[in-house]
Formats: sequence, structure tokens, C-alpha cells
Amino acid sequence: MRTLFLGATGGDLASEAAVAEALSAFPSSPPVLQGIRPSRLARAFPGLRAVLGLEELGRQDFARAVLVGPQRDEASWLSSLSLLGRLAAAGAEVHVHNLGLSEFPAMLDPPTEARAVLAAAGRFSVRDHATQDFVLSWQIGRIPLLAAYPEAWLSPDPALSTELRGRPLFGLSLGAWRDPRGLRRGAIGRVPGLAARLAGHALLPLPAEPEAVREAGALAGLLETLGAPPMPLALPLAADRAGWMERITPARLAALVAACDVVLTETDLVAAFAARARVPCIGLSGVQGNTVHR
Repeated sequence: MRTLFLGATGGDLASEAAVAEALSAFPSSPPVLQGIRPSRLARAFPGLRAVLGLEELGRQDFARAVLVGPQRDEASWLSSLSLLGRLAAAGAEVHVHNLGLSEFPAMLDPPTEARAVLAAAGRFSVRDHATQDFVLSWQIGRIPLLAAYPEAWLSPDPALSTELRGRPLFGLSLGAWRDPRGLRRGAIGRVPGLAARLAGHALLPLPAEPEAVREAGALAGLLETLGAPPMPLALPLAADRAGWMERITPARLAALVAACDVVLTETDLVAAFAARARVPCIGLSGVQGNTVHR
């Protein structure tokens, strides 16, 4: 069944992981991805076509359309809803799979015409309880299935794990925000005994988006801010934005998380991978847009 997957964001590993899982949940030959940064999506999913808009496809008939994964951009969300409506009007099956919503007005209160399309969707699942609450507030007569991060079960790819230097490993996954209120300051000290436990660890950065990749000097400063002891860098690639985004995939990130002895994270995907691998994980939350509390 020819399927169009909508709402992906290339370079956002949470979005790419959700797409990878959705491709298994909705087999298609050949699938097409529509989303932000299509060149990155094409590299992340070799053999699939990725486009920014349907006009790039010419006249294409799709039997099925699937809106998938975390939505972090308001304009892209509205565009995806519009495309979903057009495809539904043309006779395509419509599904919503593993949806994640942010606290944007257009996501909390989608247009009336879009609500009708979403209400008629075949399958409807969400990643987390906050998104489930948002959907219930739309009052469209649907109680979406709580999928609870099915992408956490992607098979890990150890391609980068062989490059790790040093043991044990402290995995650190911070968002790109600048922490103007000092929420990160001294965070490790809030967990009794953690700073002492981390002595002798190597630092493994686990950025889940391009903007979160930091150079080695910035990482050393973050360790000091958090109240952690100095640590050698276990994977220099993770401090090189271009190199990291060229080689990282969700499956490789899953393998790196599984290699850690303890993880501190602000990101939901890394927390989900840690839970799947039974790696001790501490969530650092408290800012708008931070997803680990979900």
C-alpha cells in the first residue's frame, strides 16, 4: 500500500526514531516521507524519498497517509494537517501514529476542519500522557491509545560503540536551551552521593538534535555547572556537530545509551532508550519544551 508519512523532522533523532518504528508498523512499497530537512531524512532512510511538500512529487496517488511522531514546529504541524485533509478528501486512509505534541496554540487548539479529519482517523496513538490530555481536550470523540514510546524497542546499532574510550561511562543528554534560571546549576548535587559515584567516569555526550551538540570546552563547563567531577571525553565525535549528524542514527544512539553506566537526561528519547536498556537514568526537567517529564 503506497503510504505517505507526514510530520518528520530530519536531524531530530526523536522524530527519526518515531519514523523508523512507524515504517515497521505501516509497511509500504515504496513509502514517501514529508517533513522538515528532507535531505537529512533521505540520508537517514536510504532508499526512501523525502520531500518538503507534495508539490515536489508531481501527481502522486497515496492509498494511506500517516501523521507520525513528535511535532516541535507549529508551522509544520499546520502544514501536515492541511496535507492530511487533502489526502483524506482524495480517498486515502488516514492514521495518526505515536503522536507527540508541544505546548503551541495550534497544537492545543487545532483548526475545526483538521479536527474532523483527526476524528475520522483509522488508528490513533500518542507517545505520552501529556499529548493524550491535549487530544482529549479537543473533544473529537477519540481516546487515543497511549503508545508509550514504541521507538525505544528499535534494535541497537553498535557501529559507534566500538569507538568509545574509557569506562565507566556517564551519559549526558542536554537540550539546546541556555538555562537562564540556573535550573542545571548543581543538579548532580541534588542526588545524594551521585557526584562521588561519578569519579573516574568518562563523559559520553548524547545529543538528540543538532543544536544540542557542544564542543569539548562547553561540555567541560557544563560538567562544572552540574556539579560533576572533570571527565575525559569518551567519544570525541559527539562534540563535532557536522560529524555527529553525519554518522548518528536513532539505532546508534540507542546502542550508546545502552553502553552507559548512568545517564542524566533532559530528553524523552534518551530516557526511553535508557529504560529499555535498564540503565540507571536521572531526568532533569523544569523548563517549557523539556520532554523528559513525560
